[in-house]
Amino acid sequence: MTGTDVGLYRILKVVHDQQVYESVDAFVAAWKAGKLVRSPSETISPDWAGRNRRGRRRELDDRPGPRLVYPDGARFRADEEEQWVSWMGWSFYLSFERDMGVSLWDV
Repeated sequence: MTGTDVGLYRILKVVHDQQVYESVDAFVAAWKAGKLVRSPSETISPDWAGRNRRGRRRELDDRPGPRLVYPDGARFRADEEEQWVSWMGWSFYLSFERDMGVSLWDV
């Protein structure tokens, strides 16, 4: 998708279980005819998404991660409700949308 006009969006093909369907109607027809088969869950390994360590442990990996320390207080201000940030003379508003990602406003 390269634009924000949803009227220009269209589905080119539907892919399910390595089978390509030329249209949504063809996919729905295959589903209604009982031709779509759900893969058995035991064939899909959940390990790729887990947080369990795989492989050997890296050097110093057992130590805690870095921390921010502000001995004289933070050098920035942030208003979480307004999504506003100020830092050393710079200020901006921050937003996030699924399709557009992170946006900075009034920089």
